[in-house]
Amino acid sequence: LIRTFCRTVYIRFYSRQFSTLVFVELFIVRCLYNILSSRIRLNAIFILLTSLIVTLLIFHFEIHKPYYLANSLAGLFFFSAGRLLAKLQYNKWIMGLSAIVFLIHMIFLPSFVDMRVNKLVEGYYELWLIGSIAGCILLNGLCRMAFLYIPRLINKIPRLHYLDFIPNFIITLGRNSLIIYLYHWLFLLTFSICFYDLPYFTGHHRWMYFTLSSIFTAVGLFVIYKYKNSKIIKFLTCS
Repeated sequence: LIRTFCRTVYIRFYSRQFSTLVFVELFIVRCLYNILSSRIRLNAIFILLTSLIVTLLIFHFEIHKPYYLANSLAGLFFFSAGRLLAKLQYNKWIMGLSAIVFLIHMIFLPSFVDMRVNKLVEGYYELWLIGSIAGCILLNGLCRMAFLYIPRLINKIPRLHYLDFIPNFIITLGRNSLIIYLYHWLFLLTFSICFYDLPYFTGHHRWMYFTLSSIFTAVGLFVIYKYKNSKIIKFLTCS
């Protein structure tokens, strides 16, 4: 098992699929957007539409080289959308529409992409792009509502004081979102290597695999966060 795990990590690292190399993609996306918007002075909507079209062409024509091209342009699309929707996303109509789109996407047309290698896992690539943005807007909106309204609710109903941890929890997630983004894959990979082929996790029981892998990942990330200043965690996370 240990040999298989080490070999998998080794192969993924040298095939540029290792999660920590996402720093390269983030660096490319940020630099590319700044160049296009500040230096060349392109409109944000133009950057969004252009990156979307090029991303779809790269996917459908299965262009895999140069490395980081496909996922960096997909990242540029999401980054541009985020800049454009930074304030608009909290509009109640946009939030409502995003909730409807996300639920339809997850229930009737679930689509997933392994963004490390820009590979379609299930469903449709175009729907994944739309569903991902809708999901981000919905999650941001729910977090904002919880942050604003839970303290007010506690003031009106003191019995709900046990909910006062939620705003601080949301702040903690936001401040450590990059750590979560970088290292969640390590725990998902470990869980996949150990348990993916078990009969209880195949077919109609795939939801059980998703649930348990999410719990395993959440626990692992909590340990990294809790002991992030220890020498062992700094060594393992290269921080």
